[in-house]
Parts: sequence; C-alpha cells; structure tokens
Amino acid sequence: MGFDLYGLAATSENGAYFRNNCWWWRPLWNFTCKHCDRILTEKQRDGGHFNDGTKIGAKMSIKIADKLQETIDNGLAAQEEKENKKGTKEAKKHNKKLKHGNPRYDWQEAYPFTIENVKEFIVFCRESGGFTIC
Repeated sequence: MGFDLYGLAATSENGAYFRNNCWWWRPLWNFTCKHCDRILTEKQRDGGHFNDGTKIGAKMSIKIADKLQETIDNGLAAQEEKENKKGTKEAKKHNKKLKHGNPRYDWQEAYPFTIENVKEFIVFCRESGGFTIC
C-alpha cells in the first residue's frame, strides 16, 4: 500500500505526482503534522493517514513547504533523521531476539525518515498547486 499525492494545478512535472509507500509516508506525514499543526486542520492531519482523497489547497501547500524548509534550515529535520536511525537500529537489535510473529515486534525498524524525502516533498508541495492524498 502506498500514498499517492496528485497536484491540483501542478506548475511542473515535480508537482504533478508524489508517492511514498506506507512505511515512508507515515513518518513524513507525522513530521509534517507535528511542524504544520497550525497550518493543517485536524481533519486534514487525520485524513493524511488514509487514502480517502484529503485535499490540501495551493496556499496551504506553499505554507507546508515553507515550514518544512524551515525544519531543514534549523536542524530539526536532521535531528528527526538521527533519532529515527537510532530508533531503527535499536528496533532491529530488539527484533533479532524475537521469533517470527512475536507481538512484541518493534515496527520502528520498518519506518524510515530521511531529509532527502522531506526535500522531495517540499518540491512537490511548492509546485503542486495544492494536492490530493489518495
């Protein structure tokens, strides 16, 4: 399963389409919601976790891009990436000790977060003219 984002009025090919599988999307969207909590409505924050057609308008999309760029500039995105890598490493170590199907499996191992993914999302947001999350 993945999350397909379609630009509403794309100004370039980069703004026409953005995709992350569920493993990449969830950390990116959680990070976006955390730092754009005053930009996004609660319905949009919640809707971004589902493939139900949540829409983000053009002005809001630019505000998201600006705020996410700010997290890169001020080091918050780098800090998130570092913490994610540490959590992934710890989860892998923990999971090695478990037998397949153990309910104590730490899913952090499967949810990557990178600045590169944030940067790609910023470009999409800037050039999408608003977008729909499907």
